[in-house]
Amino acid sequence: MDSVGEFFLRWHPEVCDFLRRKGAPQDRIEDMASESIVRFLEKGYPLVHATILFGIARHILADYWRELEKEKELERTMRATFDETADPAAEMPEDHEEAQIVGEAIRRLPTGERSVVQMRALAGMGWERICMSLEISLEAARSRYKRGLEKLRDDLGRRMPAGD
Repeated sequence: MDSVGEFFLRWHPEVCDFLRRKGAPQDRIEDMASESIVRFLEKGYPLVHATILFGIARHILADYWRELEKEKELERTMRATFDETADPAAEMPEDHEEAQIVGEAIRRLPTGERSVVQMRALAGMGWERICMSLEISLEAARSRYKRGLEKLRDDLGRRMPAGD
């Protein structure tokens, strides 16, 4: 093959067919095939060794399925952990008055702020994951987080038992 363009035109359809046979989601096949070719070229493999493409494509598909499973597990965890009817302090012994007060304060936050605060502060999620999960910009996520923490600080300042 003389050029990268010819290589792409020759192998892209075959990699797409391979991914289709392996059960890749239809809406992702083109991107996965292109990513396979890009990775192949970035590694500097000789163009005559194009069969390596299929191994790369298989790895890309496996990574996709693993990431999808992680997302599903996260969604299940989020639903179980952050159900709006759930009490964040429910698992604490009853003598933990402070935990109950914090749980009530979190439930009083507006939904958008509560979601970001729970995801960031309680679940330890990164900003990118929060933005993807809530389908909001980074600026919106950070703004909601800041407002939520300010509201919690104000609310808890009025409600927490005074220290001895």
